[in-house]
Amino acid sequence: MIEAVAKLKADAKDAAPDEAVYAALEAAARDHREDVVSPEETGRRIEAAFARIENVRGRISSWTLPKRDINLFIEGMRQCFAKARRLLSEGLQRQEMPLLHEARKSVIHHLHHVELLTPLWPKLFKVWTGELQLLREDLGDLNDLDDLSAEFDRPDSPFATIGPMARAIELIDRRRKSILARIAGETGHLFAEQPKNFAARIDALWRHLAA
Repeated sequence: MIEAVAKLKADAKDAAPDEAVYAALEAAARDHREDVVSPEETGRRIEAAFARIENVRGRISSWTLPKRDINLFIEGMRQCFAKARRLLSEGLQRQEMPLLHEARKSVIHHLHHVELLTPLWPKLFKVWTGELQLLREDLGDLNDLDDLSAEFDRPDSPFATIGPMARAIELIDRRRKSILARIAGETGHLFAEQPKNFAARIDALWRHLAA
């Protein structure tokens, strides 16, 4: 919450008139951090995550995969691209934050796919991954704003008792609209292609450079 509040304030062209609002949000964010997760609980969660990773690593090592077959990678990349494209389109059209949160996961997977291809054409793919990273961050900021908004309705939350709540919600809504506009622009640029055309382009690039 601390980062979400900090970005909310930084996004304002002139934060001075609402300084009392930001101060109240910052105080609530500090209290929220102390109440939510203890360092001990964080440590336990990290250990549990590492245990799950090791479990998955063992399962993956037993998989039988074709050797040097780019078709498998391209099909996976096509499916991931298609899912991200669909979720982004539906989420933006319906203004549904849960859909856009799911879209973020697919955007991250797609970003990692593109990162794997960077050695094929470093200059091009560096720009591509940079643009995907911006979209990833905007989607993350949007999700953080949703989490922040939800705190106002949680009775035991420090945010539920701040004085200038109505103005705080206005500021959050203003930033949300700004982020959604950026996401729409980034989506239109990065996911304009049909998935099959995208896959064909990557396949052609791979085979040309591998020849």
